[in-house]
Amino acid sequence: VRQSSQRQGFAVEAVRRIARFAFEEAKFQRIEIVAAADNVASRRVAERAGATLECVARNRLLLHDVPIAAAAHSFAGGLTAKGFGKGDVLALMSPNIPEYAVIFHGVALVGGVITTINPTYTHQEVHKQLVDSGATIMVTIPMFLEVAAEGSVGTSVQETYVLGEAAGVRPITELFGAPVEQTPVSSGDLVVLAYSSGTTGI
Repeated sequence: VRQSSQRQGFAVEAVRRIARFAFEEAKFQRIEIVAAADNVASRRVAERAGATLECVARNRLLLHDVPIAAAAHSFAGGLTAKGFGKGDVLALMSPNIPEYAVIFHGVALVGGVITTINPTYTHQEVHKQLVDSGATIMVTIPMFLEVAAEGSVGTSVQETYVLGEAAGVRPITELFGAPVEQTPVSSGDLVVLAYSSGTTGI
């Protein structure tokens, strides 16, 4: 509803008419109205139209194809279930895509350390960073998988996951689990080990 027409009941009436059509004409048995947990206006419209709040489904909603914060909490939960926690290092070799933020913040939520690897690195440069950082998990995309695999040989990396699909490599979706909250951290805890962009001269 455009801003000039808000607070006039149009949204509520529209939802009621859609629901009436769905139940009476299309014979739906159930309708789900999904709104961001902090979208008070949308939740109020749904309630006024007769809907009942059932739950806060933390991994249910994407905004502009980008997972909301809940996705990071789910990734954190999966890491926790694997025993990855405070002080452990995950290496991320990826371009700037929505999943990048989810993985970055998921690692931070469990008190872990993320080391971001420049996607243009050679396998020798990847290897040097992995050895120095002590990363135990590698996450990358199919395009960089060959270099990431070569660079991981002889390092502490125990598992490699791919954002997407690649033969013989576990998808990142396997690392998602029940959402968890932030692990307590202090101002002296490390969260990022950055090597590129002129920070260390590697």
